[in-house]
Amino acid sequence: MENQVELLKEGKAAFEIDSISDRDAEGNFHKSKAGNMLIKGRLHVTDADGMTGTVWLNIPTQMLFKLRDICESVGMANVYKDYKTHKEQRKGQLALEELIGQEGCCELVIKRDEQYGDKMDVKRFLPKVGGHSKPNVVNNIENKGDSEDDLPF
Repeated sequence: MENQVELLKEGKAAFEIDSISDRDAEGNFHKSKAGNMLIKGRLHVTDADGMTGTVWLNIPTQMLFKLRDICESVGMANVYKDYKTHKEQRKGQLALEELIGQEGCCELVIKRDEQYGDKMDVKRFLPKVGGHSKPNVVNNIENKGDSEDDLPF
């Protein structure tokens, strides 16, 4: 393929949520080709080599555990948990807009597709590692402990 987009490296990556919504610009629910309701999103992703790209999400509403995983990855697990625990009283209280701009970690994979071309996809979202900023988030997943070698004196 001539117009093949350069794919990012598979493995751990940092992401920032650029957009996420269950409705289109006219206010209609997003639907799959099969008619199932979807949550659509766009992630700005940085792989372990520092290369950046875009990953598109399509989360069927029957698979809301993926939304839970996103919330856990960006440090908002309590928002999702509270929503699920009190869903009758708080139905609709998890505003997807709150996720925009949030940062987390994921594991990228390449989805092979002869018809449309290979593309990047999120295999899974990784739980947030406390207190780490985005530039170091990929490296901090594997380096959970502090080393005396890192001390500046």
